[in-house]
Formats: sequence, C-alpha cells, structure tokens
Amino acid sequence: TYIDGVAHNNSIIHIFIDGMETETFTVGAHPSGAVGFHYVLKTPLKSGTHNIYLQAEDEFGRLSLKTSIQTIRIVDFPSPTILAPLDKTKTVETRPLITGVAFNNSRVRVYLDGVFNGETRAINDPSGVGSFSYTITKELPKWTSHTISAIADDEKGRTSQRSNSVRLTIQEYYIPPTLLAITS
Repeated sequence: TYIDGVAHNNSIIHIFIDGMETETFTVGAHPSGAVGFHYVLKTPLKSGTHNIYLQAEDEFGRLSLKTSIQTIRIVDFPSPTILAPLDKTKTVETRPLITGVAFNNSRVRVYLDGVFNGETRAINDPSGVGSFSYTITKELPKWTSHTISAIADDEKGRTSQRSNSVRLTIQEYYIPPTLLAITS
C-alpha cells in the first residue's frame, strides 16, 4: 500500500491507520515551499477495511489538522473473474459454458440466479492465476434471462467476495433470411 500527497517542506508525516499511529516519515524540500511525496508502507495491511489519515508536524513540533479519512479495502484473496460469456450475451446454448480465472487450485463455486449450481477447480498456472471452466448443469429454458456469478475458496480456508455478474439470455434458433442481391 502506498500513499501520495503534498506537504510543507521538511514536514514529518504521521500515518494513522484505524485510529492508531503506525509509521512516520519526513518529506524533502522544494523551492515552492511544498513538496509532493510517495510513501510505501513498511508493514503490509491485513485483509479487510481500513481507515487512513495523515497529520503533519513542522520543525517546531506543531501539528497540522488531520487530513480527511480515506477508507480502503485490502483483499488478500481476490474474487474469481468470469471472462465468458460476456455480460448481456444472447445465446442458443441451453447449457452455457462459463470460463474465467481464479487463484491456482481454487475451488470455484458457480451461482445461477444467486443459487449454487455446481463447482470446479482452477487449473494451476505458473503465474499463480489459473483458468477454470464450468458447464451449467441443467438446460435453461429458451427465452429466459439469467445471472451467473462465482465465489472461490482456497486450501487455507479463505473465501473470496462474489465475482463479476454476467447476464445472459437463452434464445431459440432463428435462421435469418438469405440476402442474395440488391439491385438499383
């Protein structure tokens, strides 16, 4: 996690995370009297929601007002991502194939209209993010629309948030007319 900001020359910046001071650092100087900074936290934040604010101290020990509170969410086990079908797809497949990516060896649970439909495993990849594929178990009625999402679990017992939602509509085969020629 990193913090970007601007402060008066040579200020000591106090970092408060969840109401407690966690780290300090000193900014440099610029002829304008203010300097931009980019600071990387030394200690990684744990998974969850955190409130962060800063307070500056000048060379005389005077403290500034606190900055506004910024809320961030750290996720150490990200959600799977459904890549296909694309959102708002229209298909004639009554048992559509769902594909996506998730952390290696994750168990991916697939939900159809918010109800558990089945599960599969992400195939390991050297990058650490593997692919998965899953075919909906029951034929879906024609001329219906559905929402598909997924949640992943890993071997450490972590559970992700719900993935992106994909909406698809099952249609009937309908052969378009054949256009042979247009003359004027």
